[in-house]
Amino acid sequence: MKKMMFGLITAAGDTAPKLAMWQFIYGGTWSPSDYVDSNSFKHLICASMAALSTCWTGLPFENARRAYYADKSWPLELRKGYTSPTNALLRIPFEEGPIYLFKGGLPLVVSSYLFWSGYFTYYSFMKNKFFFLWTYNDFSYNYIKGGMMTLSFLFASLVAYPFYYMREMLDLWPKERGGHCTWNNSYRECIRWFVDNIDT
Repeated sequence: MKKMMFGLITAAGDTAPKLAMWQFIYGGTWSPSDYVDSNSFKHLICASMAALSTCWTGLPFENARRAYYADKSWPLELRKGYTSPTNALLRIPFEEGPIYLFKGGLPLVVSSYLFWSGYFTYYSFMKNKFFFLWTYNDFSYNYIKGGMMTLSFLFASLVAYPFYYMREMLDLWPKERGGHCTWNNSYRECIRWFVDNIDT
């Protein structure tokens, strides 16, 4: 129940603004009647504008979720006593300060930007390119739309995942003996190491 509630709150506070911003920007554009926009940069420009303005909205939810699970791993006398990720999200701004919810957010912001700009671009491109499948060939629009959303999600995830994984590497991977960090606790050093060793 806790996970379901937090998932709904995250969807309302993170995913919904992204989709609304994309609809606001892309839906406000115009093309000539019966004109296919698949050869234009409109998809990429609109998607980038929408993703750039909302790529930060997921940070508070991700940090609250991590704070909740991290709190459970501390000794009893050091715990904050969060009862759920939602409880952590509501308490942290007053107890730790609002800035706490945005700490260490660069990799997640970059990952979110790459994912959503890619997702919106791929989806709107394919919808514009393959309109004839449901307009002239009587294929079910819902099935075609489901396929386009699946492919868009796959392509966007392949582009964005390395930056999310980079944060996992730096924040969650065990440190070396003596607490030494391979990347000196720097996201920049971590991504350089990631690029240099990506073939292994």
